[in-house]
Amino acid sequence: MKIVNVSCSSELFSHPGKLLADHLTRVARIASSELLKKPVDKICNYSIENLAIFLEFCGFCHNLGKSTTFFQRYLFAPEEEKAHLKSMPETHHGLLSAIITYYCVVQYFDDDFLAYYSFLVVKRHHGNFRNILDESRISDKEIEVLKKQVDSIDACVFDNMINSLHNRGFKGKLSAKILTDWIYSFPDVMREHRRNLRRLGKREDIIPYILLNFLFSILIDADKCEAIFSRGIERPEVGMDISIVDAYKSTFLPSKKKINILRENAYKEIMSTEINPDKRIYSINLPTGLGKTLSSLAFALKLREKVAEDYNYVPRIIYSLPFLSIIEQNAKEYEKVLNAGNLPARTNILLKHHHLTDIIYDDGESEFDTDQARFLIEGWNGEIIVTTFVQFFYTLMSNRNSTLRKFHKIAGSIILLDEIQSIPTKYWELMKELFNIFTDVFRCYIIFITATDPYIIEKEHCISLADAKKYFKNEVLDRVVLKPVLERDMDLEEFINFINFEEDKSYLFVFNTISCARKFYELLKKQVDSIEIAFLSTHVIPKERLQRIEDMKKKRYRFAVTTQLIEAGVDIDYDVVYRDFAPLDSINQTAGRCNREGEKRGEVYIVSLRDENRRYAEYVYDSVLLDITRSLFTRRKNIAEGEFVDLLEEYYMQVKNRKSFDESRKLLDAVYRLKYTSIDGTPCIADFKLIDDDLPRIDVFVETDEDGEKLWQMYEELAEIKDPLKRRIMFDSFRADFYQYIISIPATTKNLPVIYEGLGYINRAGKSDYYDSITGYICEGKVLIW
Repeated sequence: MKIVNVSCSSELFSHPGKLLADHLTRVARIASSELLKKPVDKICNYSIENLAIFLEFCGFCHNLGKSTTFFQRYLFAPEEEKAHLKSMPETHHGLLSAIITYYCVVQYFDDDFLAYYSFLVVKRHHGNFRNILDESRISDKEIEVLKKQVDSIDACVFDNMINSLHNRGFKGKLSAKILTDWIYSFPDVMREHRRNLRRLGKREDIIPYILLNFLFSILIDADKCEAIFSRGIERPEVGMDISIVDAYKSTFLPSKKKINILRENAYKEIMSTEINPDKRIYSINLPTGLGKTLSSLAFALKLREKVAEDYNYVPRIIYSLPFLSIIEQNAKEYEKVLNAGNLPARTNILLKHHHLTDIIYDDGESEFDTDQARFLIEGWNGEIIVTTFVQFFYTLMSNRNSTLRKFHKIAGSIILLDEIQSIPTKYWELMKELFNIFTDVFRCYIIFITATDPYIIEKEHCISLADAKKYFKNEVLDRVVLKPVLERDMDLEEFINFINFEEDKSYLFVFNTISCARKFYELLKKQVDSIEIAFLSTHVIPKERLQRIEDMKKKRYRFAVTTQLIEAGVDIDYDVVYRDFAPLDSINQTAGRCNREGEKRGEVYIVSLRDENRRYAEYVYDSVLLDITRSLFTRRKNIAEGEFVDLLEEYYMQVKNRKSFDESRKLLDAVYRLKYTSIDGTPCIADFKLIDDDLPRIDVFVETDEDGEKLWQMYEELAEIKDPLKRRIMFDSFRADFYQYIISIPATTKNLPVIYEGLGYINRAGKSDYYDSITGYICEGKVLIW
């Protein structure tokens, strides 16, 4: 390739119309400023001031690889040439920028560890982390490319820009000649690092992992922020305290119902707890229906105010839940609280983040285009974040750039984890380590919210905000009796004949697999009017599923047939519940959907259902958890609600003693070694999966109505937009509505629909061959899990 010479007066650019020096300066300032706002004194014996200087170096250097003539030519090339130029290794800037950053950091700090960290965060600032042992290998081909890149740099222009950066605060000793010399010696430095890195795992220290993620997170957030806004993002000053909850509660009509009195007593007990800001892990363990959502928010606001007084920083509140169905429900309650306190529920105050989130951001002042809104939402730029377990826990355990970008937002935050028992038991040990280190190093606060308090954190390290047994054993809460019927297994025909339907009662049936739920629905509608039956599974499109849940809350269905997605937190209420056998914590959650207000004693029957091969529970749950639950039910015919708390305590004790935590230990070993990915199949950080489902899956768009038809047409029209960025921005404008029509099905199903650019598509005309308007996708094949 012919190298184009430029004069010393020429300018270098980072983006079209943006000078490279300006971009680097602003990223350096945004990153270091963001770090200094964190309530952190030091990490891994590095002071926060030195880490801020480190991030300045990363900011000033992260795009210096764009100084090559190769990149500058690509930046201003005609559109028809750009794709070819972009694919050339010489155009890429990450590795060259990383090598420059390493040199500047090691010269300033004389610290190989920090220098290697600077190399990693800059090298991957547009990509995902890999195994850091692999990152230290520089191939002969890469060295050849690096030399070409350095040779292409105009020394005069480069040195002029470096001098300009020095005038803006850059502390690096750098010139084109130094860079040329350094390229030849750098591979030897990396070989020495590989020897040191092999010893990492022996230390069993989680701090290097959280430090690397923390610094990486701040840099990539600052880089994207500057690219989009050319400035940093300031948090709003919001007068948000306990008074807004008091205002909301004042809108309730006085009630003398015993359960409302008990709910208020629990609230007062929680709020009367004296706060010691140095105590960082709390739990609210209360029976279903005692107002945990509101009480936890109130306590978080009280804690937020206390921390602001004592430590002079205002924590964000991050509220995370396992299921989409309860996110929308609880976010609406948060909105009501804000409105009652005369606070607008704008996105910069209350921000919802999940895959169905509308890409709209409102701060009451500016208008944001779709790309800006996406950045702000996905970066958790709000005072209260309401998000899924998937978003939260993959921020803690991931190698991916997109999820790690918000890692630093967790520092100093108040984290509410609702239905924490939904975390797979195999990850308890891992989570304990992460929670302890985050609260210690990053000064986070964690509040567990649950009706089934698992043993993730030792009791002595967790402050209980309410006396659980006092409420579980209160005579007012004699709402439900649990009736195990486990003497024999039943198939679905036997099961429906076992049921004694009473005219004045409503019925909820909870099954372990979609296949089982669908088969039972077909049997049930032969006995009762199908218009009275709600059916729920993840094979029903979200738009319809969420509407059915709303209708169930309003008691529009006398019968409901569902999978486990209904278990945790959904405010539905049925007189009689039948639950296919499951671990005790899951059964307890299902019992919370029965007679919530205590109007008449509800019944929860636990049955053991099977197909021709085995029990349905065995398709889904861990055998140890099932064995423990079955042993606890032995010789018990009727279990009152007051006995649940003791039964759960015994269950979790046995789980802790009998369950293997090998999966946690393997992942922790990967964390100690900074082994983000693996090419040999050995455990790595990227193996972390919140939901166990090894089946390959396909997303399918189901065109169920006219709105869906219009959305698909808009999706097809995206192909006409050649610019990838413009295409993504256009998709973001209707993405939330689009995903209301998407379900995920096993790729092994025999009746797959038409696949359009990797996405399954079912049009309205041919819908009946693939999708039933009640039970959802018509899968053919293996037993379908939820």
